[in-house]
Amino acid sequence: MESLRNTLEEITLKNKRAKKLRRYIVVEAVYQNSGQIAPLGEIVKLKEKYRFRVLLDSQLIWCPWKSWTRSHGILRGSG
Repeated sequence: MESLRNTLEEITLKNKRAKKLRRYIVVEAVYQNSGQIAPLGEIVKLKEKYRFRVLLDSQLIWCPWKSWTRSHGILRGSG
């Protein structure tokens, strides 16, 4: 996560137009080769801090999206 944090900070500081551009973090929810789950809670915090958007590639057919994101501290509220 430190590498991602450094990259987002570098992009934000070096580009004077950064706040006016649409910037994205693209991440897989579960990595196919290793089965590791991405630290989505941390990614969302970085997204909010540096004003990026997140594109999530999720093939979690076995688990409803809202309950999965809520269990990982991403989605708040009811639904």
